[in-house]
Amino acid sequence: MNKIGHLASCCTLKHTATLVFVSVAALHFHTKTLSAVCAGEQSVMLFKRFKLRKLLQLIACFLLISSCTSVTLLEQPVVDHWNSVQTQKHLLAKWSGVTPGGDQISYQFSRGETCIWTYSGKEVDCKFQATPHETGYRVLIYDMAGEQFKDVQFIAWVKIERNKMMFYGYPTKFGRKQSGERAQWPNMFPNDSILLTAQEL
Repeated sequence: MNKIGHLASCCTLKHTATLVFVSVAALHFHTKTLSAVCAGEQSVMLFKRFKLRKLLQLIACFLLISSCTSVTLLEQPVVDHWNSVQTQKHLLAKWSGVTPGGDQISYQFSRGETCIWTYSGKEVDCKFQATPHETGYRVLIYDMAGEQFKDVQFIAWVKIERNKMMFYGYPTKFGRKQSGERAQWPNMFPNDSILLTAQEL
């Protein structure tokens, strides 16, 4: 049974503003039109303006819904299980999965502390260090190939159970997150963690 839940999230303020703008514009057009006609025609115009307003609102809602980003998050029982489990030891393998945003991703951890990080078909050579910590691993990924990764390190909290790996982390630069706040090593799995499967053990 697939224990991954689906969630539509994160519509932007821009598209919300579009919906409000269209609604207000429809109401304004309706009011101005009624003031320009005689009383005997107002009931007919009211019906037509009501239909136009509803049509504009439907169009705005369609734009709003179609602009949302589809995100796949792990269900809470899955997260709770991984937060309580004691990791197993076989880190050296190729692990593949799908990000919450739907992108294919893999990590191939090899002897000599070398690894290959693959996302959307692009391979990035890198190095890693794995340190056992409490019930899991603290994994540091560094020396990633490419000018865009200069001075960037990736810190992750990792656990392994049989042929599955739970993985959660984020990039840091000079010890800080992209937001500018100081990076703290994660030690819990949130719902947007990535569940990976071993392809090569």
